[in-house]
Amino acid sequence: MPENLSDGNYKITIDGQNGFSFHKEANLVYQQKSIAGLIQISKPVFKPGDTVQFRVIVLDHELKPPARVNTIHVRIHAPDEQVIREWSTAKLYAGVFENELQIATSPFLGMWQITVLVNGEEVVSKEFEVKEYVLSLFDLNVYPSTIPLEEHQALSLTIKAEYHFGKPVNGLAKVELYLEDDELDQRKEFEVYGTGQVELRFKGELSLYELSQNVRVRTTFIEQYTSKEGAKGCRMC
Repeated sequence: MPENLSDGNYKITIDGQNGFSFHKEANLVYQQKSIAGLIQISKPVFKPGDTVQFRVIVLDHELKPPARVNTIHVRIHAPDEQVIREWSTAKLYAGVFENELQIATSPFLGMWQITVLVNGEEVVSKEFEVKEYVLSLFDLNVYPSTIPLEEHQALSLTIKAEYHFGKPVNGLAKVELYLEDDELDQRKEFEVYGTGQVELRFKGELSLYELSQNVRVRTTFIEQYTSKEGAKGCRMC
């Protein structure tokens, strides 16, 4: 291909020579050697004050570091499109650029974006989320009141909710029972004053074809005064 050939649609024609009868035409789409990019981030969600560590990998169409690209342009945008940090001539080492960003203690919350440009054109971008860490007000524990056996045809549970300093929590418990095929068997709601018990009798007869059978219990607890929720999922056999 000529070095100065521009991108576009072309047609190639092949004709036979020296008495050889042959004619063939085909359409071609030509693009100059393309550049691809990949962004790796240390984790998808950060909280205020965290450090975002990231790596940019730039490759050519042969998945090799591009010989003609030595620097890239990297921007980090907040949710309001404001550029928080920028590297206008980030140097590539074997096609890789690594750096980090310290998030402020009172940042814009939401989806942030890292954008990479080569020769003024965007090559790749990736988002990460910044949100406040919400500390749970209470601990929620769910465990069998008795060892479940086939003859019981039921599951007896104890639900215990308490604040981190040990005081019991009052509220509403919602318990869902799912059988082994993840089919919802039943749902119950009841008031709990620190500790409560509930018996979930299976709607149909449960027969064990093996030594044990798994069921799944999901418990949601709503604190009485603040309406804060806590949830716990567990499997029992």
